[in-house]
Amino acid sequence: MLASLFEQVLGQGPLGRHDDFFALGGHSLRAMTLVDRLEHRTGQRIPVATMYEAPTVEQLARHLSGSIRHARGPHLVPLRVEVDGPPLFCVHNLAGHVWLYGALAYHLKDRYRVYGLQGEGLDGRPVGFARVEEMAERYLEEIRPIQPHGPYHLVGYCLGSRLAFAMAARLVAQGESVGLLASIDGVGPTLAARILRSGVVEGHEIDEPDSASAPARRTLHERVGSRLRKLQRHGLARWACLRAGVGLGVPGYARNAYLMRVYRRLFLDYRPEPIPVHMMLFRSTPLQRYEKDLGWRPWCLKGVTTCDIEGPHRLLDDPYAAGLARSIHTSLAAGR
Repeated sequence: MLASLFEQVLGQGPLGRHDDFFALGGHSLRAMTLVDRLEHRTGQRIPVATMYEAPTVEQLARHLSGSIRHARGPHLVPLRVEVDGPPLFCVHNLAGHVWLYGALAYHLKDRYRVYGLQGEGLDGRPVGFARVEEMAERYLEEIRPIQPHGPYHLVGYCLGSRLAFAMAARLVAQGESVGLLASIDGVGPTLAARILRSGVVEGHEIDEPDSASAPARRTLHERVGSRLRKLQRHGLARWACLRAGVGLGVPGYARNAYLMRVYRRLFLDYRPEPIPVHMMLFRSTPLQRYEKDLGWRPWCLKGVTTCDIEGPHRLLDDPYAAGLARSIHTSLAAGR
């Protein structure tokens, strides 16, 4: 049954039990499709991140049967850990997911063990964190069994870069070293307020034109439709937060809106202090209209190195992920 699902989603076959979903052209959207079809067939729902943990038919079958057990915390997700290389820890995005790092992890799999740190609330239970600092400490507790001491390599995407920075700050305070602190389209505190006033940096919206030029480039129908969709998301998020506030679960259709609202607030409320670290900053085309360091220089006392990548905000998707992986490897090899 699993082999058949793999064949349907990938559009090829026949496939064997050792064929790797991602090596055969799978990506995050196809992984979501497979997970949905698997739930429809079996009634069993698995996180999309499981596909990166068990990417072959045999591994996924063992996972579903319960024969695979991982001695790890609830937030740590092995994305690609086939080689005995240094670990690379990728912090979740606004919606709490780590599967968006799948393509990047695939391109780094021959040199590094790539782990994701996923957020709370993906199962519908309320998020228990009140501050980013709490999240950082909890996640560090979970990665220490994998890597007791530095140098630690951390990657954050979009506003998740603030969480990666908070983890780096905590490590520095503990006397540990940070080898790589990478921010992918993450904006610093001084710039964030300016960009976020228009509701940008919630995903694809960062790829939209500046608010000043948008009216000239979008029809009235498009602008009204966009506004209505935004109001619908906000209303759904408020309703979900009310449910979570009284201890009720958040249903699947409202979960993404709820998590983006909660984590957005947590990330934006975080007030960092300057720390002696260097940041490797990767900027997509839409963010290249802002200052080169995206507002991070005052907080990174060892400087910010910016690498511009021509592409949309979704740099973690192929074909951009391959070049991003090469740049990250170059940075690590250079000891930046």
